[in-house]
Amino acid sequence: MITELPNSEDLTNTTESTSTPPEKRFLEGYYDKITQTVDYGMVVEDIKDAVTTDKEKVLEYLSTKLLSVPAGSVLSVPTIISYADTSDYNVELMQSKLELLGATDKTPLKPSFVVERSYTISTFRTLQVMNIILRKLCDGNSISDANLSVIIQDQVKRQTTSGEENHFREELRNSQDMLQYSFKDADVKKNKGYINPEGKVTEKEMGTKILPRVINALRNISKGIST
Repeated sequence: MITELPNSEDLTNTTESTSTPPEKRFLEGYYDKITQTVDYGMVVEDIKDAVTTDKEKVLEYLSTKLLSVPAGSVLSVPTIISYADTSDYNVELMQSKLELLGATDKTPLKPSFVVERSYTISTFRTLQVMNIILRKLCDGNSISDANLSVIIQDQVKRQTTSGEENHFREELRNSQDMLQYSFKDADVKKNKGYINPEGKVTEKEMGTKILPRVINALRNISKGIST
């Protein structure tokens, strides 16, 4: 009996070919490493999946509770978070809220405040953008995933670096070429402010760090997390 051998294509990366759809093989989070863009179509799919049990409840939370930090867990009295304020104190409130929402799925949010600062601001602001998306999903009028993708992409551009701003998120090395900070904007010099005050992130970071955190938060809100 002759046994037919698999061809060379079958022998290459067989695990990936059987477990990962071809269109998702080059994704890191939602970031396509080939096109170097975020797959917002997949973001929409995961948003809808995250809130599928009760999108009205998630919308209500985003509309009425996202900006509040309850007393007890972090603060002695309830406090309101400012969406626009990027002072350290207010960003710490954003960070506390995201931790309460489990935005990073059990991964600590603050190994270093200055390193996480831009992630915190961008995650919080992108989560608030979900208000717009959830309203579109709840208003009773059907809207295509393609249109939702365009809306999200347009909204998160405000938190995404472009042109010269990209240098904010480059590595900072000293004169001996030793890594000091993962991002230049984490190097806060005495008596000087942040070079990236609005906490913008790169397109890659939006797809690999920010949007996955946002989806985690939406899932936890949908499950009824107490915050």
